[in-house]
Amino acid sequence: MIKLLSLLCLLYSFCAFAEEAPPAEYPYPSTSTQEDPLSEAPAQVHKNGTYIYNTKSKKPTAINIEGVEQPQRVSDDGIYYYGDGEKVTDKTPGDIEKPEDLDDDGTYYYSKESKIDPPSDVMEKPQKVTADGRYIYNAAVLPSDSVFSFRGGVYGPPDIQGPSKGFSQVYGDKASFILNVDYEWKLFDFLGNFLFKVGSGLFFSDGNGEFSGGSNPGIQPKETFQFLVFPNTATVTYKFGFSPGQLFVPYVDGGAGYYTFWERRSDGGSNHFGGAPVLVASAGLLISLSYFSYGTALYSEYGITETWLDLQFRQVVGLDERKDFTSNMITGGFAVGF
Repeated sequence: MIKLLSLLCLLYSFCAFAEEAPPAEYPYPSTSTQEDPLSEAPAQVHKNGTYIYNTKSKKPTAINIEGVEQPQRVSDDGIYYYGDGEKVTDKTPGDIEKPEDLDDDGTYYYSKESKIDPPSDVMEKPQKVTADGRYIYNAAVLPSDSVFSFRGGVYGPPDIQGPSKGFSQVYGDKASFILNVDYEWKLFDFLGNFLFKVGSGLFFSDGNGEFSGGSNPGIQPKETFQFLVFPNTATVTYKFGFSPGQLFVPYVDGGAGYYTFWERRSDGGSNHFGGAPVLVASAGLLISLSYFSYGTALYSEYGITETWLDLQFRQVVGLDERKDFTSNMITGGFAVGF
């Protein structure tokens, strides 16, 4: 019995020593196979502890995440390379050129002969190129919400009566030059355009007058008089405008105002200031100057949507008998829309 137990113990010891040892695991030396799917055994270990790999050996296989492109290789500097071979192939749409090469610093190299031609429906030829290299395009613009106009013409004479003489006796009975400036804001559109307009300007006339009491008939006094009128008005305008860039736009307006005046004497005598209320009604015609170039460089550079030639006839009705500004006004000029 004792001999049998001794034999069994000897047999067990022999089997235990004959069993093969398990393979070495990374990163221990003598590792010849890659057990970890994310890494490989280094070819050698530097004395400072850095692992050095055989670049010709199989590269680590990253975990494949669905929808994420995997790099073909990774350089010693940590640069990821995608696509075919040693070129980085970006996923670019259309005919956009792919790089010919990529160096270790990450610089892309392209062919000098190739050009990138953008689609014709995206880019258009510029209307013009400014001296400093800016491109001006034929931009689509919105209809004008406000209009600024300036016109010059003739007005008068007003029927103003002084204590002894009237306007025509001092300044003559001929019409004189007047300058008008208006600014309009769009109120709403309904079968045309309704706008609110404010305006002013300058009317100027000068003369020598007459001697009082009828003395010295035929002799002209040496002193001169200057008469300045500021035609301040507020009106509502209706324009027969139905589309942006319309060639002819008739319009009418009506409202009220307060004309102020200043009479100055050259001999140092007393100056006179005053004013009087008026009613005004106008009819005019806008002729588009941007009809054939609607929405071009003026809008790109200055925000001007349209330009017009502005012709207007206005009837002024004075409401003060002694300072009666009743007369007709004919003016012409330019208007710009914003």
